[in-house]
Amino acid sequence: MGDASSDEGRHAIAGYIGRMAGELRDLASNADLNFLAYLTAMLEEEALSTANHYAVAKRDATDRTPPSDARTRRTSSNGR
Repeated sequence: MGDASSDEGRHAIAGYIGRMAGELRDLASNADLNFLAYLTAMLEEEALSTANHYAVAKRDATDRTPPSDARTRRTSSNGR
């Protein structure tokens, strides 16, 4: 699932918790345990929101990485 101390690990764990909470919400709802269904729905929403936060943070970090050396080499080989 990933190292729990890394953002990737936190993303995976939060996503897993969100999926499990969704299953618990369904169980509670099918058993007419309305308050438990409500609480697990809140847990599901928070966990999936947290997982999304780490996914966006990872994407943003990737977008900020410098371009590869391939473009630099191409420019250098053209004599510019």
